[in-house]
Amino acid sequence: MELIGLLDTVSELEHTVRELEDDQGVCYDHDEPNDDDFETDLESDSDAAVEDDDEMVDGMAPTPKRRKLARDNGLQKAKSTGRYPVFGGVVGPVDQLDPSVTPCLDFVKLLWPDSLCEYIAEQTNLYARQCGAKGWSATNSAELWVFLGIVLEMGIHRLPEITDYWSKDSLLGVQSVSNVMSLKRFQSLWRYLHCEDNTSITDARRVTSKLKTVLETLKANYFMRYNPSQELSVDEMMIKYKGRKSGKIHMPKKPVKLGFKVWCCSFSCCGYLCVFDVYSGKLTDSSGKKIAVKGLVKNVVHRLLTPFYGHQHVVYMDNFYTSGPLIEELAKQNVFTVGTILKNAAGFPASLKDVVLDKGDYTSMTVGDISYSMFNDRRVVSFATNVFPDRMPYTVMRMHKDGTLHSQSVPPPVSLHITCTWEELTIQGV
Repeated sequence: MELIGLLDTVSELEHTVRELEDDQGVCYDHDEPNDDDFETDLESDSDAAVEDDDEMVDGMAPTPKRRKLARDNGLQKAKSTGRYPVFGGVVGPVDQLDPSVTPCLDFVKLLWPDSLCEYIAEQTNLYARQCGAKGWSATNSAELWVFLGIVLEMGIHRLPEITDYWSKDSLLGVQSVSNVMSLKRFQSLWRYLHCEDNTSITDARRVTSKLKTVLETLKANYFMRYNPSQELSVDEMMIKYKGRKSGKIHMPKKPVKLGFKVWCCSFSCCGYLCVFDVYSGKLTDSSGKKIAVKGLVKNVVHRLLTPFYGHQHVVYMDNFYTSGPLIEELAKQNVFTVGTILKNAAGFPASLKDVVLDKGDYTSMTVGDISYSMFNDRRVVSFATNVFPDRMPYTVMRMHKDGTLHSQSVPPPVSLHITCTWEELTIQGV
């Protein structure tokens, strides 16, 4: 009897293993989703959508690769179904280097060339002489590369104090640092490191006054070393700083709440930063009085996108930048826009401001070449665009709280003022 019970137990285990293997096979099938996984045909029936949802998700948490495939798939379908500008540019790095045989430092020097280190070494030596540094030994480009490497190492391998990197304790000291430069020399370079001649600075109050040459060199190299994709993104970022330098910005809703703000334009294909501009605060006159500038945000967007005028690019922005007049101005330069928008932004239709939407409802209105839309998902979101087609795929991938991806229907934008629900579309003439 015991033998029979043991055989039954083994049989049950084998059955369980086969079920697990089948489940694992299903999971593997979703590592490489095909076009059918992201079915977005407007004429698909609801039953097929439910089946696709079950087949696609299967309780699996989405991977970064699957998220990227979903975004790329949706974008390609949008391009093939309506008014999307034709882009004929070549995308990718200008310098075709082989990572397997090219030293890492050569990649760094594409953006931060030797000439920049030579300039900083010159200015550092000048500043040390101006300060009357006793026993100062002139630095050079090679030594500054070592210094910068140590600083980067300190950002990766963090210790409580700078002096700890030169500690004699084998559990605390870092030999890769102490073997290439002494603590005394590092502290000396740290004290006198300079990027601009103080006697030539005209406006010391500006954040970038002592980094002008460095920033201009980086801006030029960032832009020249990579061919832009069609899709661009304009946003801002924060550089954490709590020192006494003027120009700091306090943004309580940002992860970095205090520091310097940088306007950025990056390529959505890979996140490569192409154009940037450090915000130095409001302009001031000779007496230090602040000068009011009208249209600051519009000026920032134009300044970032000027290199891309006339090339059929599409820029994505949030509601801090988007407005009707700005979209029209960019369209004249063959730059198209997709962005969320505030209801009180310039150009937003007055008839949409008082519309009340229930969860899942959608309304849209086209003014000229711009489509203004409102959609109540978790909350009401408004957006404006002059590039996407009148008829869009209405099945999107949504991430739930448990981290799984699910297919969800959203109403398609049209060139009329419409109010739509999940079950039907009620088209109203404008």
